[in-house]
Amino acid sequence: MFKKILIFGFVCILTLCLLAGWKRQTEPYVYFASPYQRIDIASLAEKAALEEDEYRILFSQTGLSRRAIETIPSERSKDILLYAQEAFFSAPRITCGKSGIVSWEEQNEGDCLPDFIGLEEGDILLSFCCHTFGWRNGHAAIVINAEEGTTLEAVMIGEDACLQNVRKWRYYPSFLVLRLKGQPLEVRKKIARYAYDTMEGVPYGFSADLLEHFGLGEKIRNTDCSHLIWKVYKEFGFDLDSDGGFFVTPQDIAESSLLEVIQVYGIDFSKIHENS
Repeated sequence: MFKKILIFGFVCILTLCLLAGWKRQTEPYVYFASPYQRIDIASLAEKAALEEDEYRILFSQTGLSRRAIETIPSERSKDILLYAQEAFFSAPRITCGKSGIVSWEEQNEGDCLPDFIGLEEGDILLSFCCHTFGWRNGHAAIVINAEEGTTLEAVMIGEDACLQNVRKWRYYPSFLVLRLKGQPLEVRKKIARYAYDTMEGVPYGFSADLLEHFGLGEKIRNTDCSHLIWKVYKEFGFDLDSDGGFFVTPQDIAESSLLEVIQVYGIDFSKIHENS
């Protein structure tokens, strides 16, 4: 009996240690507060033409890259940029809930949520606000129709890849919007269309990466959020798996040198990209 009590006590202590370790390792990635001091950007937001260093200032104050800012209509520029700054510096009110059989995700229930600016077809959305038993695996999506705000995502076990509304991404406490470098919109639209035509309706599963890695069959039997994006871009000659491992993760895609940052919120972009 005493031995059983000792074993039970050991298991309990080990479980508590693992949970504590999980919290230390995963929670810092939920939301990263901007290290920059908030400044008055009203005069910049009203300028008809900006210098390169002014775009960098606005990026540090709003999370919007030059490419995103240049899509804003001039008559709405001030209002949009000031709201973007307000959202960028507003600390989220974070909750965590179950999102699948073995997965959880954080949500931002704050009053000031960021808007997406300048989205285009083929853009990639990434968040690290999803985790499975302590592994912060994250989530990824590809923009299919920017005007309608639709993405294609492999969401969770038991569901097929399907269209989603991009606005749900506003509720993550952190996210990245990335875009393929050096390719015109026409090419990126073709990639988005191919993603919808070939991956919509594919069941969620974890074997796709291994099958691809070892060349075991050409038919796509299943996919996950990162594999879906990697697969469609690979078909056009762009390998977004930055480390070439057995599995493609949102982190691998985030670190790809083929992509540039369009928008960032709640993520330490300096550790991921230097190409903003």
